[in-house]
Amino acid sequence: MTHIAVVILNWNGKENTLECLATIKKLAVKNYKLSTVVVDNGATDGSAAVLRSYQFPAASYQFIENKTNLGFAEGNNMGIKWALKNGADYVLILNNDTIVDEKLVEHLLAVAGKYKNAGVFSPKIYFAPGFEFH
Repeated sequence: MTHIAVVILNWNGKENTLECLATIKKLAVKNYKLSTVVVDNGATDGSAAVLRSYQFPAASYQFIENKTNLGFAEGNNMGIKWALKNGADYVLILNNDTIVDEKLVEHLLAVAGKYKNAGVFSPKIYFAPGFEFH
C-alpha cells in the first residue's frame, strides 16, 4: 500500500496548524496509508504543548520538536527525514495555514500514477477571500 506522509512546519502558528490538521482529518483516505508529521520549529507561543498532545484518530501522527528555529528548509527536512525513514513513498509538504480539499491526496496519486517519471507534483492553490495573490 502506498504510504503518504504530510509534513507541516509550525512556528508560533498553533491556530493555523490546528485548522490545517482539522482539514487533514477529513482527507478521503482510500487505498493508501497516511501519516502526518508536525515539526515545531522552536515556537514560543505554547504551540509545542498543544501539538504534542494532538489527537489524530484515523491516521498516524508524529510530533517533532526543535528546541530552536532551524529555518524553513531545515525544519521541513526534519519532517521529510522522519517520513522517509518510516517508509513514505511520497511526502506532501504543507504550509501550516493550508486548508486542504478532502480529495487532495487522491488526485495527486492519480497524477503520480499517470506520470511515473515525474518527481514533484503540486496541486492547484486557491486563496481564501481577501488573501488572493495577484
